[in-house]
Amino acid sequence: MSGAHLSRDFFELIKNIGESRSKQEEDRIILREMSTLKDKMKEKDITKAKMKELCIRMIYVEMLGHEASFGYIQAINLSCVKHLAQKRVGYLACCLCLHKDHQLMLLLVATIQKDLASDNFLEVSMALTVVSRLISAETIPVIMPHVIKLLDHSNPNVRKKAIGAMNRFLELDPSAVESSLPRCKKMLYDKDPAVMGASLIIIESLVSSQPNVHKELTKTLVSILKQVTEHCLSRDYDYHRIPAPWIQLKLLRILGYLGDGDRDSSSMIYPIVREVMKRADIGINVGYAIVYECVRTAISIYPDRQLLQEAASSISRFLTADNHNLKYLGINALAGIVQIDAKHAVKHQLTVIDCLEDPDDTLRRKTLDLLYSMTNPQNVRVIMQKLMTFLRQTVDPFLRSELVSRITQIAEKFAPDNKWYIETMTTVFELGGDLVRPEMAHNLITLISSDEVDVTDPNNMRVLAVDTYVDLITKPNVPDVLLKVIAWVLGEYGHMSTKHKHDAVLLSLCDAMEQLNSKSEVRSWLLHAALKLSAYAGKAPSELERLVKRYQSSMHVSLQQKAHEFLELLKNPRSAQAALPREKYGSEEKVDADLGFLQSYVDAARAAGAPAYQPRELNTSLESLAATHGDKKKKSTIKFKAYESSVVAPTYDLPSSDPTPTPAPNIYPNPGTQAKAPSAATLPQPSSSADPFSNFSGGPWGAEGFNSGGAADPTPAATPTPTPDPTPAPAPATTAAAQTASPFEASPAPQSTSSQQIRASGGGAAGAPAPAPVMGEKQKLANSLFMGLGGEAATPPQRTTFRYAQNGQTQARTSPQPAPAPAPAPAP
Repeated sequence: MSGAHLSRDFFELIKNIGESRSKQEEDRIILREMSTLKDKMKEKDITKAKMKELCIRMIYVEMLGHEASFGYIQAINLSCVKHLAQKRVGYLACCLCLHKDHQLMLLLVATIQKDLASDNFLEVSMALTVVSRLISAETIPVIMPHVIKLLDHSNPNVRKKAIGAMNRFLELDPSAVESSLPRCKKMLYDKDPAVMGASLIIIESLVSSQPNVHKELTKTLVSILKQVTEHCLSRDYDYHRIPAPWIQLKLLRILGYLGDGDRDSSSMIYPIVREVMKRADIGINVGYAIVYECVRTAISIYPDRQLLQEAASSISRFLTADNHNLKYLGINALAGIVQIDAKHAVKHQLTVIDCLEDPDDTLRRKTLDLLYSMTNPQNVRVIMQKLMTFLRQTVDPFLRSELVSRITQIAEKFAPDNKWYIETMTTVFELGGDLVRPEMAHNLITLISSDEVDVTDPNNMRVLAVDTYVDLITKPNVPDVLLKVIAWVLGEYGHMSTKHKHDAVLLSLCDAMEQLNSKSEVRSWLLHAALKLSAYAGKAPSELERLVKRYQSSMHVSLQQKAHEFLELLKNPRSAQAALPREKYGSEEKVDADLGFLQSYVDAARAAGAPAYQPRELNTSLESLAATHGDKKKKSTIKFKAYESSVVAPTYDLPSSDPTPTPAPNIYPNPGTQAKAPSAATLPQPSSSADPFSNFSGGPWGAEGFNSGGAADPTPAATPTPTPDPTPAPAPATTAAAQTASPFEASPAPQSTSSQQIRASGGGAAGAPAPAPVMGEKQKLANSLFMGLGGEAATPPQRTTFRYAQNGQTQARTSPQPAPAPAPAPAP
């Protein structure tokens, strides 16, 4: 829009706004301008050209944060004129100043309907733009019939805007567009690539919400993606030698939804994802974006061994790049692959270690997520050390809370022994403080008090916990949640300590109570623990008695009551032992649900003339009678129904790759037809000697489609295949620890005695072994982190049963003993 036709006042306004030195000065200019606009818009003989300029000045007022509602009606009136430039300014002012629920929108609907039916495609385009911005769910039935007719408009720009308006209708009210969805799907076959690309937006919305309903689109989308990658589109859609990269990204994302958990659909997606990945790997940013989306698609669809291996190799460029953004994408993609097959992370173990030491905080967080996803019983100690180090260093409360939750989950799931578990949980309580949820403390207490603990073992979990907590209780600044756990454990099992005498434990409790502030409620927990230990021994130290007498005048009622009970029980040791019997320590008290011990009191009361107990069935009729007379009672909201069992995640039987090429069926249907999905036996298999798309013929686009402007070369442009990295991936070394088998390997490969293996193992002509390479600190750390993620399975070590608490219940888990140090991996 040129400024030759604008007045001098408008230019002065822009100049003054740009030269203002403070917000106050700018506000004064805008308030003066608002007063001028109000006066000029009220003039009766003002021309439409002048009104257009005033609307533009009103837009500036709104952009700077001031309300110019006095000019909204003038903008709506300006959108009704025939002059295109003036109509465009009126629509622009309406889009910027109004919203879909504004009360003046009813005045604009009639103008939009008239412009949608216009013969001028510019007016139609402007009206469709306003429809996508300002139409609400209530006005969809009025506008949608006009928009559906425009899907067949001769101008491709109108068709593209019409499909965008339909996508907006789908976002506002999916039920209103349900009958028109087949018509929207047909826009995939439009001859114009821009219209086809616009239709992918609404297709993605449909497929992401209901992928099983739209499975028939898989063949069509694969065909479209194949034609895009083979440069069937005009060169105008290329970006840095990549054909239509944004269309490729959208298609890959949709195919990821369609292939999720569906082997038949995924088998049609494997070849095209592999081909797109090879063509896009040319070392530029837009190519990295397509490769990353291919990796995400390979993770989303039904897993394939060969495709996952190629995806893991493709992200090597991300992990070795100097750009932190590419490293972040590489770590994120590797974390997704590890969820399916953890052995692919072994190749990049040194790179992951470098990312852990990177100064970029975001990259280190993402690397910690990767470590969490690949934790196993062999590397749990090393990964836990890294997580603990990061927990000590970070100050972000949200990250600290997430780290505490993940550390406790790993400790409960992969703890190698009882001592390690108690030490780890104690450290988490110390570092986490108030971020530790009460359920975690409850799980720890449930585990320690479990009946599965072998009390005959002198080093059982209870003894270890008591000895650990006696040394810890006197430390300063111990979190309250940990002090409560310590108080409970020492009160129940303090007498089992092998390192500390009975009086020493009681004195430690006294010191802890003295260190607490006056408002702490934990002192009641510690006092109760001291009471149980004193009742067990039948006496209490004089220091403890003096402390308890002082607490008789405490401001806290609960502490005062416990102090009085403490002193009364100490006066008679037999009463104390009867109230707190030794054999009940650490055991769960059984509750008599029938309250049979009260029967004697009931009989005595009945003999004295008390009324008999009325069953609940009789009370129900009385309650209903009282409700009819207005004595309504509030319905209870307490639910006594048990929780439902958790849903078991489905397991996949992954297809094995067959090196023998199989003829590919014609999986591209014509518009309006639907082909039956091929069976697993006839699915196309990738081959290095044959083109996986050699038998594909037809499709929605051909000579009459994108190439209608002229004859197209039937032979696609040859795209050089990237040379693979000559450096072989380091083979995982066989260790004495049990290696976690890959989900793709049904059984270990048979041993071979080929000459290549003899040379690889270091054997020469005389059979003398080569000296073992010297490992650095980083290689040792990498071997410890990636232990158990791949390689041949060794003889499993002795396994012991470890008990842990989850959701308030004690569960058993079999875990290996700590594995010895792994053998060094060969240098890359």
